[in-house]
Amino acid sequence: MLETADIPSGEAAPAGPPERTKSLPQEIWPLAALGLVLIFNILFTPGFFHLEWREGHLFGSVIDVLNRGTPVMLLALGMTLVIATGGVDLSVGAVMAISGTVAAALI
Repeated sequence: MLETADIPSGEAAPAGPPERTKSLPQEIWPLAALGLVLIFNILFTPGFFHLEWREGHLFGSVIDVLNRGTPVMLLALGMTLVIATGGVDLSVGAVMAISGTVAAALI
């Protein structure tokens, strides 16, 4: 903190907060990482974005990724709402882990 005793006589105290340098918003980094992964897949996995329509259903790697990620996305959305409202529910992750273990054991 700058005290008045620290300022030589005849000089004014600095006005306002120091200038901030312009930087990218934090929300851009996850999107940039996703973009890099997608570019990597375009370059090194030729059939990754190939979609096929058979018997009224879409098939392809992208559809498989979305189908496998949907339960985790729903869980993350629910946990975001719980945490945003001020509650903390750590048991959801444990229940998901135990459910996955039981399902793997049954297969």
